[in-house]
Amino acid sequence: MAASEPLNARRLESFFAHVAALKRMPRKGWVERGVPDPESVAAHSFGVAALAAVTAAAGGADPARAALIAVMHDVAEALTGDLTPADGVPGDRKRRQEEQAARRILAGVDPDGTLMAAWLDYAERRTPEGRLVKDLDKIDMALQADAYTREGTAAAGTLRRSAERAIRAADLRALLRPAGPAT
Repeated sequence: MAASEPLNARRLESFFAHVAALKRMPRKGWVERGVPDPESVAAHSFGVAALAAVTAAAGGADPARAALIAVMHDVAEALTGDLTPADGVPGDRKRRQEEQAARRILAGVDPDGTLMAAWLDYAERRTPEGRLVKDLDKIDMALQADAYTREGTAAAGTLRRSAERAIRAADLRALLRPAGPAT
């Protein structure tokens, strides 16, 4: 969307259709592990955004920028779906598909490229906030796995362990309590 093209109802409704899809889309990793009534992709994005605001403020990063990156980080999944390793899509192909999807979704609502830059910041770990959110994506998954495990889905623990291994920043990994024994 060029700066001269104002946001209008059609563009906003088109964007919202993608947002609504994320609100209805259950996180596939939880479905694969038998979690009853798993969180949606949008609920996960909200969790990451809340964690980003809190940890950025505590760590000297920009909380507003971190929260924006977190809100945008999974927007592409409205078109690609919530791909997991079980789908067998190679990482580089997944990254290309997601970037194309994000560009398509944001094209009509991102006049100066701010939203796409936030998505790219997350995908490429360009800034301290992008790196923070990349790790918080995994911390949210680990904390959610702990909640599902406490609720009786022991298989969620496999995602907890996977998430822990993916967190790069030691100070962020230290925020996770050790996982309890599987039930």
